[in-house]
Amino acid sequence: MDNVENPLADKNDPAVLDGMLRHVGYEARRATDFIRYGNDGWCSELPPPLDNFAQQSALEAALTHFRNLVYFLKPERPKSDQVGARDCLRDWAIPLPDGVSVDAIHSRLAHIGLDRLDASTKDPFQWNIWLKSVGPKILRHFLIFAEALRSDSPARLHLLEATDGQYSKSLIRYIEETVN
Repeated sequence: MDNVENPLADKNDPAVLDGMLRHVGYEARRATDFIRYGNDGWCSELPPPLDNFAQQSALEAALTHFRNLVYFLKPERPKSDQVGARDCLRDWAIPLPDGVSVDAIHSRLAHIGLDRLDASTKDPFQWNIWLKSVGPKILRHFLIFAEALRSDSPARLHLLEATDGQYSKSLIRYIEETVN
């Protein structure tokens, strides 16, 4: 963590929360990258079996980043060892958009449980189709959070947008250009 020695420090400490905002920004940027670049097209330029490996790896990474964002954006208070939008904005109570559910991602990604079999037999589910329809909804919801954070704490918005120097565009502008 940035400038925080104890990784299980108190998230009510402003320095801890400030440090975590950089991680939230990272998740949002990686999720946006997937919506922008996808995993088809460029992966097929690789020789087999690397093409399939790259396609599946990019997809699984994107799902992890989107799951993390959905957990963050939930209006419910997060667990004591997790940071959520409500930790940054005490009044954050905006429900997730229709069709966005932690369980939808979690049941197919996190565990080798029976819910995977249930999820795969109930409907002809395809992650790429899901991400192209639901991914932008999640990112637009993140923009609502960012705007509320801008109103409440411009300095914290700056922390959210902080990058490692490899990007020329602000995170918010990057997301807006990708989903609008």
